[in-house]
Amino acid sequence: MVNTARPRTCSRLQGGSGSLRRSLPSLWSGTYGRTRRSVAGCRRCFVIVRGVKPLVSIIVPTHNNEATVVRTLNSLIEQTLRDTEIVIVDDASTDATMSLCRDAQRFDPRIIIVPLDENQTALQARRIGVEHATGTYVMFCDGDDELVPQAAEEASSFALGGGYEVVHFGTTVVSATGSKHAAWERALDPFGTELFGDDILLCSAFGRPGSKINGHIWNKLYERRLVEAAWKPIDPGLRLPRAQDVYQTLLILAKATRYGGLSSSLYRYSFRAGKSGNVANRDSFQHFLASTRTYQAVEEHLSSDHWKAPAEFDANEMLDRLRDQFIDNQLNYWFRLPRPADAALGDLLRQWGPDLVLRTLADRHPGRVRMVIEAFSRLNIADLQFPKAEFASRRRQHIALLGNISGTGGVQKVMAVQAKLLIQAGYSVTVLSFTHEPESLAYEFPPSVTHRSIGPRGEVGTGVSELTRAIRECDFSVVLNHDNYSALLPWVAAVTRTMGVPSALFLHSFALRALHDFRGIFAYLPEIARTYDMTVTLSEADRMWWEASGVPNVVALPNFGPDSPIDPSSKDIIRDSDGEGPAAPSTHPPRVDLLWVGRLQDDTKNISGLLEAFAQVVTQRPHTTLAIVGGEQNPGERDRLEQMAERLDIREQVLFVGPVQDVGLWYRSAKVFLATSAIEGFNLTLVEAQAYGLPVAMYALPYLETVVGNPGIVSVGWGATERLANATLELLEDPKRAEQIGAAGRDFALRFSLEAYDTRLRSIVNRLSNLQPHEKCKTTDTTSEVTTAIVPISVIGELYRLYERMYHRTTSELQAAKRDSANLRQNLSQLKRSLADSKAQHQNLEKAIAQIEKKKPATLAPQKKAQVRPALTSGVGGVWPLWRRQGSQPFDAPSSAAFDDVALTDTVALPAAWALDSGLFGATSGRQFNGAGQVTRYEFIDLLHRLAGAPTATSELALYRDLDSGDAATAWAFQRGILKPPSSANALETLPAWKPGGPLLRRSAAMMLFRAAGGPQYRSPHVSPYADLTVNQKVYKEMCWAAHQGILPSVRRNDDTLIFDEKRLMTRSETVIALFRQMVGPLAMSDQG
Repeated sequence: MVNTARPRTCSRLQGGSGSLRRSLPSLWSGTYGRTRRSVAGCRRCFVIVRGVKPLVSIIVPTHNNEATVVRTLNSLIEQTLRDTEIVIVDDASTDATMSLCRDAQRFDPRIIIVPLDENQTALQARRIGVEHATGTYVMFCDGDDELVPQAAEEASSFALGGGYEVVHFGTTVVSATGSKHAAWERALDPFGTELFGDDILLCSAFGRPGSKINGHIWNKLYERRLVEAAWKPIDPGLRLPRAQDVYQTLLILAKATRYGGLSSSLYRYSFRAGKSGNVANRDSFQHFLASTRTYQAVEEHLSSDHWKAPAEFDANEMLDRLRDQFIDNQLNYWFRLPRPADAALGDLLRQWGPDLVLRTLADRHPGRVRMVIEAFSRLNIADLQFPKAEFASRRRQHIALLGNISGTGGVQKVMAVQAKLLIQAGYSVTVLSFTHEPESLAYEFPPSVTHRSIGPRGEVGTGVSELTRAIRECDFSVVLNHDNYSALLPWVAAVTRTMGVPSALFLHSFALRALHDFRGIFAYLPEIARTYDMTVTLSEADRMWWEASGVPNVVALPNFGPDSPIDPSSKDIIRDSDGEGPAAPSTHPPRVDLLWVGRLQDDTKNISGLLEAFAQVVTQRPHTTLAIVGGEQNPGERDRLEQMAERLDIREQVLFVGPVQDVGLWYRSAKVFLATSAIEGFNLTLVEAQAYGLPVAMYALPYLETVVGNPGIVSVGWGATERLANATLELLEDPKRAEQIGAAGRDFALRFSLEAYDTRLRSIVNRLSNLQPHEKCKTTDTTSEVTTAIVPISVIGELYRLYERMYHRTTSELQAAKRDSANLRQNLSQLKRSLADSKAQHQNLEKAIAQIEKKKPATLAPQKKAQVRPALTSGVGGVWPLWRRQGSQPFDAPSSAAFDDVALTDTVALPAAWALDSGLFGATSGRQFNGAGQVTRYEFIDLLHRLAGAPTATSELALYRDLDSGDAATAWAFQRGILKPPSSANALETLPAWKPGGPLLRRSAAMMLFRAAGGPQYRSPHVSPYADLTVNQKVYKEMCWAAHQGILPSVRRNDDTLIFDEKRLMTRSETVIALFRQMVGPLAMSDQG
């Protein structure tokens, strides 16, 4: 029978002991809403009725909880259900926890204290607490948490009413900082309303694949007999310092048959109030590593005879989830340690093994890669003492080539050639590549090469797992990594080092390539390289750069060219050069003057610069032809380049060949080879062209191994388009000199023989193969054929050039950001004013309604007149904030024509007279206006500048290469936003051309006029009223504005449709009319008419 009577007051303690009450002044003060007296000052005690068991036993495991246990016990003593007992199991505390608990016990005999002589962890403390409990139900409360006052009463009533063995209730997460944890609280909510039998385990987080396992024990009420039966298999000697409730909750839910979910939040979890969430050093980190033992205990229990689960329950899947969750949790605590925390990382690797930890790091924490690299660079893997099973005995003859073999670049060719050379040397070769389609392979590998996928390129976690599995199964002696661009790059060395396999990083581009690409990895690329056993570069300049950056064991291995000189008249060919793909064999190509070979990738190969230089060649030598051989890197690249050739009016002279197999046929058909790359690592096509005896004209890249000391090239400063065009013309017009340069280049190309490459490659592989597991290379190849005095200067010069481009790009982006910020501030101010006006009108209307309801006359306050802002007006002609509009000034029509070729009845007569009077336009010759003459882009800017009063302006830097930074008109136009800096894509490479002498289109005029007017507020039509414009078209809004304002009127065609005629060139007549309409107004013209 359950005793539900209220406890009787003991008269013996009504007065209480004054000394005892003074010793506990306020420890047991109530904390839940209504005022309660402290336990020490309470004038009642509880009488224990012998033989009557309590309804609920609340079990409290404690260990050094002196700072929080008072608050915890206070919440339990104040439970509205008095038919409870509180079983405190103290797990060998060394602080004042026991003393505080005994003080509480003196005033509440419901408290039972079970002290343990040695620390047995909360697992055993809870188990022992259940053994001492006598209640029908048990609840658990940790020594730093609380139960709400009605928790025991509400949970037990719900259990009795539904006959539930388990009652699951909600949790409130309490943080000392006041932060909210709504998502976490939702995850702790009941996973069902009412469940029976197998559905309990299957619907819990343990049985739902993909769910996070929240196996907390304290947010539930249980029948005591269920817990006793479920925990019977627990070994009394088992110690689980961390996450032990996952193990205990799993055992209970697997045994339960009736489950009820209660929506009320009855438990208050104190986030990081105790030691469960605090980590400061390696020693405290060990506590969090102890969850590994819980995983092992769960794994062992699931394989024992005690485990019985539904057939649908996937134990292996649950174990994988639990393992990954524990590893991720431990990593999150490792991230909080002071860097580099390498020793703690070693502890973590030792617990789980390197493959699982690295996979989780790469998959879930890619942003932490720098911290991982730093820790690995300091970590002595040999000290970790991995089990021998982790590393098989390495075969000295098995090489892994890792990289992307799909595509048409030089990297793919190098990997194919290396595979062939290594097999000829007696090695076994396995290619580890990203997932690809078979037809995407441009180069053939020897039949004996084994291919193995390491997953899609973007899935780093999968790549780490597959690489680890491949090393284990294939027993590699060396891993050669050719992957320079995927996110897997930083993780490869971490995997190979922990697996005891030497690795080398082959860098296939110039050391500053990442800086050129604006990639953040440039900042820590040396840190990545230091984690490899060896770094292989393409040039001595690169080797010196990496050594200066603190990277040890750097070797220069230039790529290879043709193995022997090639007679241009012979039928020998070079196949599949850089940028070439598996297209059908070519027929004999036509003879061309100039040849360019490579990938159509404009950001690095600078093909737009090639076309600009060729356009200048054509102006001097109209019948010159250019062949561009190679496939596009990105879809649409070729179309864009063809459109550019069309704009430059050279489309008929340029032949876009596309990918070919027999590129040697094209080398034979050309007279001069052009190289225009912005950055290169080796420039294999240059060597191939010289092997065919072609002279080379190129932009200077002085750090290249193929350029230093090369007599077969004519180089000009990078981006000097006109100089490159002149150098090309000189080679075309002087065949004898071109032949001499080509012959010298053919001899120079012999340096890069395949035989020399093979010798150095074998040396690298042998050095790596002879390393013992975890041993680093200790020697550096310093062989150099180039004087070391030249190389640093070339690298520094290139670094300066790249930083200069970065400066121009960041400056232009900063200016754009400032303009956007100003516009946003203006829009925000307007919105605030509109909101204030709306609020005032709303209040006015409410007052009027109130008056009407009182049957009194309603008066509406006069609305405040909106202030017209000049930049927002929509009046005829708009308002120009840059200078004072002249519409208010009278302008008398001339009595006679100002120009001989302009009659008084002509539409342009009045504007022309105004322009002459204003000093804008003069006569071209004599008294001729020449209205049909074209206006250039610079002339239009100069007109706007003079209309603004010719203010002084200067620019600190050149934004276009053909504009003088000291020119006041263009500097003023940039400051006012009429002209925009070049886009980031163009600014990255070199300063583009603005072409100030080029003709002015109507669309450009509309854009400049709109910007000069301060960007008036104007809503363009949702449906284009003009047949030649679309709403998504650039400058659509500006063109519609100019037409609607009457500044640049639309044109009606014969079929009665309107067009804006955006590509029509602006004449002097149309220009002066547009300016007159904007500055004076179209009404003046209509009155004149």
